[in-house]
Amino acid sequence: MDNMLKDSLSLLTGQGKIIVLTPTGKGSYMKLTRHYFSIKNSGIYVWYKSTKKRAKIWNKENYLAEYAAKNNLKYKSEVVMNGFAQLEILSY
Repeated sequence: MDNMLKDSLSLLTGQGKIIVLTPTGKGSYMKLTRHYFSIKNSGIYVWYKSTKKRAKIWNKENYLAEYAAKNNLKYKSEVVMNGFAQLEILSY
């Protein structure tokens, strides 16, 4: 992950931002269906199923916030998608 962020930062210019959508691991299939059900949007179920277990660990570790602090970057976070995800933004 560090290498990917380092490469991304090397491409960042001026007011550029690195935006990461991190799953929270919260919610249920019922809530997901209620908010996002669509035959065209079936990928949301794959995303939810494949990230649910690890998501709580990612959020608890607060990796991107710590990375930003260590590298003198601005960090902003906002819960989105009705609590299913967290939008994390890194910038200079």
